[in-house]
Amino acid sequence: MVLLDNSYFENHLGSKIEFATGGIYLNYNTLRDYDWGYNSDNNIINSFAKGIVQKTIPIIIVEDSKTKRDTIFEIAEVDILAEVQGKFYINGYSMSCYITAINTTKYLANGDYMYCDLNIATDNPVWRKDTTTTFGIVEATESIGAFDYPYNYPYGYTKTFSAQTLENLNFTDSSFQLTMQGPIVDPIIVVGSNTYSVFISLEASEFLTISSIGETVKTITKTAPTGEVTNVFDKRNKLYNNFKKIEVGVNLVIWSGLFAFEVKLIELRGEPKWTL
Repeated sequence: MVLLDNSYFENHLGSKIEFATGGIYLNYNTLRDYDWGYNSDNNIINSFAKGIVQKTIPIIIVEDSKTKRDTIFEIAEVDILAEVQGKFYINGYSMSCYITAINTTKYLANGDYMYCDLNIATDNPVWRKDTTTTFGIVEATESIGAFDYPYNYPYGYTKTFSAQTLENLNFTDSSFQLTMQGPIVDPIIVVGSNTYSVFISLEASEFLTISSIGETVKTITKTAPTGEVTNVFDKRNKLYNNFKKIEVGVNLVIWSGLFAFEVKLIELRGEPKWTL
């Protein structure tokens, strides 16, 4: 029985192994399964953690199976040689991982098909999905030049009208990346019950980014038009928690309206959502 999720693996160079299309199909597997490890003291659980996770993913290859098998190897192997993880995607959720082994059977019975097991390993067994909302300059009829990134900065957004609310549809408070576009002087943004504030001046085409992802990534950076990134963590307004996660539900957004910015909500889950 093959599964027809919208699933694929993408290596760090952008090459893909697509499943349910092109004659490569996922079979029943444990990709969606998750498991928390825990520590205890005097038979009382006092903490949870996830270590390195390994999974076996059965696939079936049909039609010109030997050529497709070579392609799968090459896509997986470049990550190993570069020591840079690729990503497994299921229905819009991604998990960083390596394909560490491929075991192949039934390749002699018929030249048109073979069965393989892909072994994957990850040190961050979390599924991630990003949702971006752009807020424009309020005083203009449209947000002139909003998020027109220069020098191939890795984002691109069309002009949008301003918004006043941000809805977090996740079941829990979400990690985020907040990016503001200059010119700005000492920007302040209120989202829900929290204030995000940095003492900094930005010229046009400069960007300020606050990132709060999981429990470990807490950064504030400035990006120049050339793409050069500068750490400006020490310029945060210490009266506020600039890394507080975005609350569940509809959040009122308040800012001066004199600059454009975006909020990328980052949904992190132990398993991707099940969809029909």
